[in-house]
Amino acid sequence: MLKAQHGRNFTEQASERPGSIFIRTMDADLPKVLVTGSTGHLGSWLVMRLLEKGYRVKASVLNADDKQDLHPFSLISPSKLERLEIVKADLLVEGDFDDAVQGCDGVFHLACPTNFSAEDPQKQAINPAVQGTLNVLRSCIKTRSVKRVLHVSSAGAIRTPGKDDADRVFDESCWTDVDFCLKSKMSGWPYFVAKTLGERAAVEFARMHNLDLVVANPTLVTGPFLLPRIPNSIKDALALVTEARGRYVCSAVDASITDVADIIRSQLDLSYLGEPEIHYFDSSKLKTLGFQYKYTLKDMLLDAIECCKEKGLL
Repeated sequence: MLKAQHGRNFTEQASERPGSIFIRTMDADLPKVLVTGSTGHLGSWLVMRLLEKGYRVKASVLNADDKQDLHPFSLISPSKLERLEIVKADLLVEGDFDDAVQGCDGVFHLACPTNFSAEDPQKQAINPAVQGTLNVLRSCIKTRSVKRVLHVSSAGAIRTPGKDDADRVFDESCWTDVDFCLKSKMSGWPYFVAKTLGERAAVEFARMHNLDLVVANPTLVTGPFLLPRIPNSIKDALALVTEARGRYVCSAVDASITDVADIIRSQLDLSYLGEPEIHYFDSSKLKTLGFQYKYTLKDMLLDAIECCKEKGLL
């Protein structure tokens, strides 16, 4: 499980070392970056943190007239808004990101549907994940300015839900079994297939075109949120339907559904009995970069609950 807010973020960690995610051009002139999926739970926090660090940010959106979607940007102070540019781009339209990536030193690609129960999985989940990712990367190689792409995948591309692997530790060498997902069609299978095929397509494209690509595979992202609605990952955590899981594995805590239930039950009037099964993820590769997790499972869940209460959602 991973917390979206507080603590030192991935870009801050990286900028302090050789081989960082995006290298500073000058001390007083931080790079310009594009963030896709900027109106999502993780994307909105990323935009906020980048602006706080002085970065110039392009935030891509599908509908620039959707006030609810753009709500997180209304929370940004006027002085920081001067460095934010909102650009309209559609993942499924080839070439739509050509203008968006121009002049950017790096790209954070987060945009991807998180539909666990799509009526048309191929059209609503898999195609946007695969073709959408490839469309962004094709735009990146058309310009010389982009030095690195950070593709945010998911732990859903590492572990196959429904398989008998309770004692296994998952690391960056693991991949979700797409054939098993397609055959068993377990709950949420379109998401796991989409994330896995999208990441594989990105890795292969980067290899073929010599593109500097870094992949992050976060587990369930919880904590406070900037959106006016409850993010899907928070719904999952508070509904007690998703276990904690951990090609940099980003998992701060290993926990069973019972651990999650105990914490939430202490704050809310709930009765729930879950299975005491823990899946272990190895984040040692990420930690070798100097990254440290700061918050406990209890911190993350209680902050998420408090945020929902403050927004009148619980």
